[in-house]
Amino acid sequence: MKKSILTSFALVLLAFAANAQSSSSTTAQHTVKVIASPVLDISMTSTADVEFAFDTPEKYEAGIIKNAATQLKVKSTKSWTVKASGASANFSSTSGNNNSELAVGDLEIGSTILIPEVPAVLDPLTSAIITPAVPASFGTATFSDLTTSPGIIVKTGTKGGNAKSGNTFSLDYKLNPGYIAQDTYAMVVTYTISQD
Repeated sequence: MKKSILTSFALVLLAFAANAQSSSSTTAQHTVKVIASPVLDISMTSTADVEFAFDTPEKYEAGIIKNAATQLKVKSTKSWTVKASGASANFSSTSGNNNSELAVGDLEIGSTILIPEVPAVLDPLTSAIITPAVPASFGTATFSDLTTSPGIIVKTGTKGGNAKSGNTFSLDYKLNPGYIAQDTYAMVVTYTISQD
């Protein structure tokens, strides 16, 4: 009986050894391909009209600045350039009698410079104000006269989505046409993005 148990045990070991030698490892593989198409997208957060109301002599003489008149968002797979252009050489007047009063270049566009709020500094012992808070404000932008197509460069940036610093930005408008004829004037401003 001992002999038969040993024989059985030996046969089992041989079977395992034979099985281990006969099974080889195998593999399966494939290639993963990523097809990245170019993306170039620009959107405006609000398409509401921007209005300049010239209703006092001071406004006619000094002009009007609209800080953060529009905000644009860019998504791109490459570096990009945004240009602004006016639809025609002059603003159109509602009456049609004053179409040459306001030239496209009278509207100027600049990058908004936001100066962040500075909180007040308090004395740690008495809580008295050492330095008062300064509210957020707008700095002085460098403006360029609007032109017709191909337009003026208003912003450049690098690849990324809206959340990337610089890919969401605001623009200021400045209009100082002097004493123009009483009427209502309009001009379509188009923003065009291209990859560098």
